[in-house]
Amino acid sequence: MYVESKTAIVLQTCVALASSPVSVQPQEKHRVRIILDSGIQKTYITQQLKETLGLKPIARERLCINTFGWDYDNLKTVDVVNLCLKNDDNDVTVTITAHVVPMICSPLKYQAVQFARKNHAHLKDIALSECLLEENLAVDILIGADQY
Repeated sequence: MYVESKTAIVLQTCVALASSPVSVQPQEKHRVRIILDSGIQKTYITQQLKETLGLKPIARERLCINTFGWDYDNLKTVDVVNLCLKNDDNDVTVTITAHVVPMICSPLKYQAVQFARKNHAHLKDIALSECLLEENLAVDILIGADQY
């Protein structure tokens, strides 16, 4: 969860351990921050995470990437990769397919979840994944509607 203290907006974020589907060593997992966004069609990971995990492309796809505030289409050919995500709290692991892009967004600055819990009673007793993270953990994965 990401909370901007001035506006009290709670974003759907979480953390997980990411690894290559062909990785056999547990130490090859990397902590990543994920944004969940049902308003986008596809799932994306950063080029840096692809390189860190040593992910090999399973395909290449031509995408028209439109971003907020721009009125032109940005046509790019990007790698498509598979990667595994594991929950910190249990042994549940899922494999997802993602498109590789240079950057998803600027790092989200960590805010204490106590602020969200104080202002949103329904969060009071929920275990939140962002409680003990580094302050500026970059967003490495953007999960879109194709993974829901």
